[in-house]
Amino acid sequence: MRVVLLARSLGSGGTERQLCNLATGLRARGHEVSVGVFYRGGAFEATLGQAGIPVWSLGKKGRWDTVGPARSLVRRLRGSGIEVLYSFLTPPNALAALLRPVLGRVRVVWGVRSCRKEPAQYGRAGRLAMALESRLSRLAHRIITNSEAARNFYVGRGFPAERTIAIPNGIDLAVFAPDGGGRAALRGQWGAGDGQVLVGMVARLDPLKDHPTFLRAAALVAQRAPEMRFVCVGEGDADYRRELESLAGQCGLTGRLRWAGGQADVAGAYRALDLHVSASCSEGFPNAVAEAMACGVPNVVTDVGDSARIVGETGQVVAPRNPAALAEAILEALARSHDPAFLRGRMEAEFSLDRMVTRTESELLGLLD
Repeated sequence: MRVVLLARSLGSGGTERQLCNLATGLRARGHEVSVGVFYRGGAFEATLGQAGIPVWSLGKKGRWDTVGPARSLVRRLRGSGIEVLYSFLTPPNALAALLRPVLGRVRVVWGVRSCRKEPAQYGRAGRLAMALESRLSRLAHRIITNSEAARNFYVGRGFPAERTIAIPNGIDLAVFAPDGGGRAALRGQWGAGDGQVLVGMVARLDPLKDHPTFLRAAALVAQRAPEMRFVCVGEGDADYRRELESLAGQCGLTGRLRWAGGQADVAGAYRALDLHVSASCSEGFPNAVAEAMACGVPNVVTDVGDSARIVGETGQVVAPRNPAALAEAILEALARSHDPAFLRGRMEAEFSLDRMVTRTESELLGLLD
């Protein structure tokens, strides 16, 4: 099977990591895979290159530059023998669907993720792109969401139910594992001394991740357990980070909370924690929750997307945007004992990378029959 995976870029986000994992997994099974991007650069471009997977750019010059990239994609695909064009997220999906009439026998597959979008947060271009995506959904041969919650959301928006399926993300269990050094060093950097509990949130700085609820919950927890320490791992808009830092100060978290930024060793960041928190107000499949469990770290999550399905009986689940409930859940989770092997076992059984690649491969091959 000859497949092109199409994305905006290959930055350090969860979608880009899943694309990279899928590309390398399919190539390992003998399929011919290449990756097209709107913009060059990004953390995963080098990873794909090391795996021998070609990465090429459509040369997009800006938000409204569409004709040139469209022509570039058509030239790339015509006569190449490519059988499947699998695009990820709204702008690449829209481009793939619009080009379907001129792509001949190429099967167009969409990848969609979040199960609730708030268009006002993404500007005029983002709102237009989402409206167009809904209209164009019937041009896709298959639509693959990464969660049951996302599937329900998109079908509710009018996506064709018979062609929309859910394949959960796959976690690389070789990377995200309980074993590994550096725990003590990271905890020291983040202000957690011997005997102190460290609670963290691993997420990009984005309003949908709802760091304000986490900060307010942390302040409530600190009132009852002053020795506890907190850390936020992840990058984002500089202005938004300053807003969050200001809120943390207002909440009395100065000296108790560290802003760790992005971490090259994300698995090491999870292992440094005693408890991972996902405070999101919107999710599809929250990679951080599954990755933490694969590292043997328990979770407290909000009831959005497939978060509750991922943690099952192993974690605490609360309503979103409720700092008081989140604080209580954090304290309850820390009072319980957790078996790292049991947490990881759930990921091995349900959400492994191999399972995700197998299911995706089956769907793509089925389109070619």
